[in-house]
Amino acid sequence: MAIEPLLQLGNGMAISFWVLVLGGLLGGLTAGLFGVGGGVIVTPLLISLGVPPHLAAGSMNVAIISNAAEALAHDLPRRKVDWRLGLMMGAGAVAGGQAGTLWIASLKRPGLLDALIRGGFLILLLWLALRLLKKRGERGARARRWLFHMPLRYRSPWEQEPVSALGPVLVSVGGGLVAALLGVGGGIFYVPLLLALFHRPMQDLVPVSQIAVLMGTLSVSTGHVLHTGHVEPRLALVLVLAGSTGTVVGSRLKAHLDSKVLEKLLALVLLLAAFRLSLPLLGLSGSGMAAPASGGDWLRAYGDWCATSRLHLWLGTVGVALGMAPVLGWLQHRVLDRAAGFPSKP
Repeated sequence: MAIEPLLQLGNGMAISFWVLVLGGLLGGLTAGLFGVGGGVIVTPLLISLGVPPHLAAGSMNVAIISNAAEALAHDLPRRKVDWRLGLMMGAGAVAGGQAGTLWIASLKRPGLLDALIRGGFLILLLWLALRLLKKRGERGARARRWLFHMPLRYRSPWEQEPVSALGPVLVSVGGGLVAALLGVGGGIFYVPLLLALFHRPMQDLVPVSQIAVLMGTLSVSTGHVLHTGHVEPRLALVLVLAGSTGTVVGSRLKAHLDSKVLEKLLALVLLLAAFRLSLPLLGLSGSGMAAPASGGDWLRAYGDWCATSRLHLWLGTVGVALGMAPVLGWLQHRVLDRAAGFPSKP
């Protein structure tokens, strides 16, 4: 049976299938370009469409796994990556993500959680956009001094002197907490921080962010499956499939854009997401639509299978996102490699 224009969700609501596909494409594009996961765009969009914020955040974390894994697989052979920093930040994100999902599971008032997600997102997006619009020298002078004088020092391939990973690791713990609450990968914290600390092009910093984002969202999504149940499998699957194509395009475009242009574009993306999220305050947002059940739909059967056990839910969401991303990315990059006029720069 063909996919219907309205995608029926497990809570009885339905949203436009094609709007959801567009959101997934945009999320993947931002993930490939900026290393931020894509949730900064898609989660506010889902909320504005009427998806309950806790379901939007939990499901988007699954799609971020796919986006980050796919972008990372493309970038690693082409960039000089600080693996140690990425893994240390990833460990911090795992710890923060598990703490965040356990805290969410302990909340007894879903309405309070949804209000926290909306308000936290709006403040976060505006603050990060303003930080990115400042000149890098203003952002990084003091932070860079700390880089060489704080504990937890190691040898980075980017610097001649040993540098401290303490600041990035602490930020990644906070990023994991926010990822659990807001449905973002944490890259919206990591990329501006790395830009402030290291005198490197943004294209070199993105893979480090992607390592931390991938590890953190794996932790958060698993925590949501085991502890909170805030994952809608049909929503997550469409976001994974659409985001895959967006990530491929974004990863290849990044090599053709100047680092400063990428920073300004990221700031613009954050401002647009904040504007979209603020529309409910003005009474201008859409809402989820009621729709009749669509018996025989393969997405419905998929959702029913995922609902039979937590193991099925994990395999159908986290497992699919992690396993499908490298395969889909490889296939799409091969197609583009054969297409004239769109080479993948080294």
